[in-house]
Amino acid sequence: MTDQGWNDGVRVLAYIQFAIVLLIFLTLPLWEKVAAKNAGKKRPEDEAPVQKGDHRKLLREPVFYLAVIGFFAYCSLETTSGFWAASFFSYGKGLDSALSASLASLFYIGIAVGRFLSGFLSLKIKPKGMIRIGEGILLTGALIALLPGLPWEVSAVGFVLIGLGCAPIYPSIILLTPYRFSKRLSQTAMSMEMAVAYLGNLVVSPLFGLVAKSLGDRYILLPYVTLFFALLMLVVHEFIDAKLKRRDASLSEEEKEAYGLGGK
Repeated sequence: MTDQGWNDGVRVLAYIQFAIVLLIFLTLPLWEKVAAKNAGKKRPEDEAPVQKGDHRKLLREPVFYLAVIGFFAYCSLETTSGFWAASFFSYGKGLDSALSASLASLFYIGIAVGRFLSGFLSLKIKPKGMIRIGEGILLTGALIALLPGLPWEVSAVGFVLIGLGCAPIYPSIILLTPYRFSKRLSQTAMSMEMAVAYLGNLVVSPLFGLVAKSLGDRYILLPYVTLFFALLMLVVHEFIDAKLKRRDASLSEEEKEAYGLGGK
């Protein structure tokens, strides 16, 4: 713990963001090289513009609704776990507010470290596998955090694991979108998924706060919410994989190529 105020923290974040922007600016020539290298590999489908009826095609796909539920579950889990972690330690574990706020940051540290590691693991592990790994770590962290009678240090480890588990899931879902809905429909699918799924950010997190407050500051229930959405996400993604496995078996070689099955 330090005596620095919130303005020092904001200043540090500004420095970090400036460094990220500078890094992106310096690497722009690399992006142009990659774009030039891939220019000749694009198929006509990749260049097809979004069409007016694309959203109706998606709404006829059962997989789309499952994907939306999975996205909703992830956004609800991440936002609720992050926003109310400090209250969990303060009201649920009886710690002072300063320490509770510091422990809540462990969740975001877990995400940051997990995203860094996921970049290396993704070179060897496919997106479906990355999602399963993340869900397994998430479930482990939630179970650790909700075990009664254990010291707060153990619960803190649970929140680190929850953050680590969240890390590979969001980017892996994005990577799987063209495979699930074809590259032509992927833009429309992604925008519709996010529009619906981000309701989890706007609704579930405030709703949990209201319920916990009405029950007498029962923020100790937070890991149960995390566990529920982690299980929901696991079930949904396994259903999607099962449905697409049956779809893939009936595709022609041209259709498999269009869906990019060789790279997933």
